[in-house]
Amino acid sequence: IAVTSGGRNTATLIGIPSALGGNHDHSSYLTTTAAYLRNIYGTSASITQKQSISNEDVAFADMISSKVFIFRGHGMQNSIWFGDSNLYSPVLFSSKVKSGTSPEFSKSELILYMCCLTGAGGKNADNLVRATYLNGAENTIGFNVEIDCTEANTWINSFMGYLSSISTSSGKITAANINDALSEIDY
Repeated sequence: IAVTSGGRNTATLIGIPSALGGNHDHSSYLTTTAAYLRNIYGTSASITQKQSISNEDVAFADMISSKVFIFRGHGMQNSIWFGDSNLYSPVLFSSKVKSGTSPEFSKSELILYMCCLTGAGGKNADNLVRATYLNGAENTIGFNVEIDCTEANTWINSFMGYLSSISTSSGKITAANINDALSEIDY
């Protein structure tokens, strides 16, 4: 059972540091993305930045208590994991986010899985992106291919920067804003 308070986080940003080193950067996006979100929601926006997750229940609670949830790390079609291995790290499976008795993500404006394969099979497949959308999230984004970390960081910076520039007047992220941002960055 996940219980959320009456107040919602504006955003939860998660970037799990990688022990693999090199260009395996999952956390440098945090500060810039938080600034873009404050541009959209105002300077008093409540934005939580995390670099570790203890278990799937914590991640799930973060997701349902935030208007925006962005994860940078590792993923597969039906899961994201909060470390470098799905065998030794806490894992959030699509079965956890599938709809129960009520849409738990109904106040989520954007959930972005910035990792490999969470959208594998496309918008009608049994994947984490679709499970999240069917459970009430207004907008979900994931990738159906493996993604390079450096390119992922460039993508998220471009996407959030453009989204910020067109969403400031409404104080909300809409599907139209997301589609405009995706078109602008030539996804």
